[in-house]
Amino acid sequence: MFKRSSLTISTLFFFFAIKIYLVLPIDLEVKRDSIDQLIIFLEAERYDSKRILANGAHILKYYLEYDQIENLVSLSKDDPGFFQRRNNIYTNIEQELKKNFYDIVIINRNSDFNNNSFKKLINFGYKEYKIEEFNVYLVNN
Repeated sequence: MFKRSSLTISTLFFFFAIKIYLVLPIDLEVKRDSIDQLIIFLEAERYDSKRILANGAHILKYYLEYDQIENLVSLSKDDPGFFQRRNNIYTNIEQELKKNFYDIVIINRNSDFNNNSFKKLINFGYKEYKIEEFNVYLVNN
């Protein structure tokens, strides 16, 4: 009986390991595909001559191979604001956004930002584009 139970456990382990292996690459491929769609959109906008603000800027810097992306932070899920960490202090940058200091703002839809945040950017003069998992805002000129 001991051999049968260890065989059952081994079989279950093997089954779940195969299941995880088959599911995981699909999830990673979807995320990579959404970044590829974002890159195609940004290349059409000639992003390499623009001031870009993005939450998760380090990820975009890696995939775009472009270092001129500043990081956007929200400090609260209940009342998200637009912040940047400068000299180890979180600074509200809403006034900069109102003045359209940044040409492109990129927000991952899985972040703390909400519809009120998106409406603020539109009211500040940004045009909204929805690219896969991202909301992208371009200055209206």
